[in-house]
Amino acid sequence: MGYLSAMLPIDPALARICQHCPYLADEILEFRSCAQAQCNPGRCVRAFFAFRESLDLEYSPELETLRSWLQSSVVIEAKAGEQPLEQLDFSPEDQPDLESYCHSVMQLMAHDRTYQHPEIQLAFRYREPELVAA
Repeated sequence: MGYLSAMLPIDPALARICQHCPYLADEILEFRSCAQAQCNPGRCVRAFFAFRESLDLEYSPELETLRSWLQSSVVIEAKAGEQPLEQLDFSPEDQPDLESYCHSVMQLMAHDRTYQHPEIQLAFRYREPELVAA
């Protein structure tokens, strides 16, 4: 497979971030690698927040591209043991960092839900591909 056919819709945004912030190279490579392989969505989320913490508002179009891609690709899955309970959309709007975001999701689950399970696990997951009707 050639390079052009392997490009992701987020590549131009990641390339621009890399041009202006080479110190974020590890996060950029991790984001792209995990996005391309559809593995470890939490690493993409962690890298996104690293970009958000490090970049000036000048780079907001790139952050918007990545945020939009994450919102369309990643969900937070709530499970009780092996039983799926629900999926929450990834929505980092006003959260400044990953810790704040995770805390807000945990608060949402604790205060806005009434599951009868003593332990609920939350994890980032890629959305299931939508089936297209023929």
